Amino acid sequence: MPGAGRDARRGRPRPEPRVTGTKPFPSDLAVPGMRHGCVPRAPAYGARLLGLDPAAAQAMPGVQVVRDGDFVGVVAHTARAARAAAGAIAADWELTAQPGPAELEAYLRAHPVGGQGFSAPYRHATGDVDAALAAGPSRLTASYTTAYLAHVPLEPRVALARWEAGRLTVWVGTSTPFRVRGELAEALGLDEAGIQVIVPDYGGGFGGKHGPAVALEAARLARAADGPVKVAWSREEEFRWGTCGPPRSSTSPPARTPPGSSPAGRSPISIPGRPGLGGALFEQVDFADGVIRNASLSQYRVPRLPDVPPVEAILVDRPDQPSAGGGETPLIAVAPALANAIRAATGTRLRSLPLAPQGKLSRV
Repeated sequence: MPGAGRDARRGRPRPEPRVTGTKPFPSDLAVPGMRHGCVPRAPAYGARLLGLDPAAAQAMPGVQVVRDGDFVGVVAHTARAARAAAGAIAADWELTAQPGPAELEAYLRAHPVGGQGFSAPYRHATGDVDAALAAGPSRLTASYTTAYLAHVPLEPRVALARWEAGRLTVWVGTSTPFRVRGELAEALGLDEAGIQVIVPDYGGGFGGKHGPAVALEAARLARAADGPVKVAWSREEEFRWGTCGPPRSSTSPPARTPPGSSPAGRSPISIPGRPGLGGALFEQVDFADGVIRNASLSQYRVPRLPDVPPVEAILVDRPDQPSAGGGETPLIAVAPALANAIRAATGTRLRSLPLAPQGKLSRV
C-alpha cells in the first residue's frame, strides 16, 4: 500500500495513513492566509434571479460579499461564518413548474435531445430491420426506464484556490483535471498555461466529480478576496447541485424468428454504468418542480452492510487467457441479473429501475 513500509530508525512497520485515519483529503487542505468561501444557492433548478439584497451579510464581521457578473458568493474567516453569511443574503426568485418522477417518462419521450457526440441520436441496424420485424411470427415490445441516481461520494466537493502573480493554482478532487483546467481558463479569461490543477487523493467520485463547479467558485472568490480561499460543499449541496446519473426511457421491439435464422431488432436500451447494488434495487432521486426532495443520507437510501447478501466468489481457472486484473461490477451487469432472479423466483418481469423502490418488490 502507498505510504506503508518500515520505520528505518526503529525497524518497526510504518502505519498506513488510511488505516490510522491520518491520511489527508481535500477537506483537510490548508495554506497560510486561507479563508473560506460559500455560495448562496437557488431554491430550485431553473429558478431565475429577480433581485438580491446582500446588506445583512455585509454587516457581519469579517465577511466579504463577492459579485462577479451573475456570480455571488461570500468569504469569511471560518467555514461556519461563510455559510451563515451566504444564508443571510436575501434573494427574490422566479420559479417554474417542472416534471416530477411520475411525469418524467412522458416528458423524456416528448423532448428528445439532439446534438453531437454522446448527445447525438443513435440508431444501429444490420440488414433490413423493418422487413425482418414484419416477417417475424411473433413480436415482443418491451419498455425500460431508469431513475435519476445520486453519485453520493464519501467526501462532498472541495476546492482550494490561490492566485500568485496572475497565475492560478487549484487543488480539487476531480477525475478530469485537464477538462477542469480548460473550463477554468475559458470562464476566467486565462491561458491554460497560467493554471495549475493539483488533484490530491479524494474521498470518492463514483463518476460524478468531473466538472469545474467548485473549483471555479473557489477561484472567483480567491481572486476577489486577494488571498487563498477554500470552498467545501455540504452534503445537501452535493445532492442538490452535483451531477446525477441520468434517467433513461427506451423501447425495444425485437421480432422472434424461427430457429436457425438471425433475429432482427433494435436495441436502444441504455442504462447508466453506475456501480453498485443500490442503483438496481432502491436508489432514486426524488424531485418536484426542480427541487430534490431527498437531499440527505437519511432520506436517500444507499446500500449498507445488511443489504449485501452472502457472496460466493468463484475463480475461473483460465491459464490460456492473459491476466486482466479485477474491478467493480457495474449496474449494467447487476440490474439484469437481479431482474432475472426476481423473474425466476416470482414469475414477474420488472423492467424499471429501481426494482424495489422502498426496499420491497411492490410490483410483484
